[in-house]
Amino acid sequence: WDRKSPFVNPMCGSGTLAIEAAMIATNRRPGLFRTNYAFMHLVGYKEEMYLKRDDELERQIVDVPGLRIIATDYNPRAVE
Repeated sequence: WDRKSPFVNPMCGSGTLAIEAAMIATNRRPGLFRTNYAFMHLVGYKEEMYLKRDDELERQIVDVPGLRIIATDYNPRAVE
């Protein structure tokens, strides 16, 4: 997938692949929405280093005008 053409998932279930496609296309890194990691509880953890890196990753997010991600499922329970 070239990150520009439509991404179509006709049997998406809960939409995991569609969500991952959106994250890949916009350059969002895995775990970007997390706020708690095990390393944060280790001796020597420096929050300022984490916040700096987190800010760098946030700035790398790009807008993709016209990006189309189509995700459907026949079974309403699968979407639930």
